[in-house]
Amino acid sequence: MNLQRAVDLPNFGSFFGTTVLEAGGFPLATPTGLRALGHPVVETELSSGVHAIQRQGSGW
Repeated sequence: MNLQRAVDLPNFGSFFGTTVLEAGGFPLATPTGLRALGHPVVETELSSGVHAIQRQGSGW
């Protein structure tokens, strides 16, 4: 997977036991499956503000 594709993946996290998924970023089976396993799940807008640097060969 190239760097841009990795950065474009939906965001997620866990805050005090609640799994937070980026709204619209995951197939319905993801939150449904997590809830079936007993996880509290919240879907909301998330912005990571991520920056990435990729090393190529011997340089940046």
